[in-house]
Amino acid sequence: MDLTLVPLKPEHFSFLKKWLNEPYLTNTFGEKHIWTDRQITDKYSHEMDAYILLVEEKPIGYLQYYNAYDYPRDGYNLREALQGTDLESISLAAIDLFIGESDHLSQGYGTKALQSALERLILRAFDACLVDPDKSNLRAIKAYQKAGFVPLKTCGNSLLLVIRKISP
Repeated sequence: MDLTLVPLKPEHFSFLKKWLNEPYLTNTFGEKHIWTDRQITDKYSHEMDAYILLVEEKPIGYLQYYNAYDYPRDGYNLREALQGTDLESISLAAIDLFIGESDHLSQGYGTKALQSALERLILRAFDACLVDPDKSNLRAIKAYQKAGFVPLKTCGNSLLLVIRKISP
């Protein structure tokens, strides 16, 4: 399985529009509207650490990471959720990932993309990484756990999972 991550560019926006309008993704993310070209451009044109997942040069998905404290979480307060854990005092990334091509679901691509991004990018810049899928999204939770994430706690409808940098 030849999977690579390439930085997101405007020429990838048509893939994002197609994928984000797929019923299985709109159901997963709870965003029941139809994405327009303008909405995609507005949302994805700002500078961020965002990547398109390629399998044998074919775009199949999307991954982005960022400082977990820079954006509000959906349905809970991150600082409150982490009180009393070691995560309060270390740098923490958050990651968003989806496989946009339905014929590539449940084939290990999400896990492989996560492992690659964690090793090559995220855990070089942060001490730990958080994901917070909907607790009913068992496919995503399974992929995160296969990549090394461990459950931390449930907050609202989200299951918080974390992976920590292994000290040398």
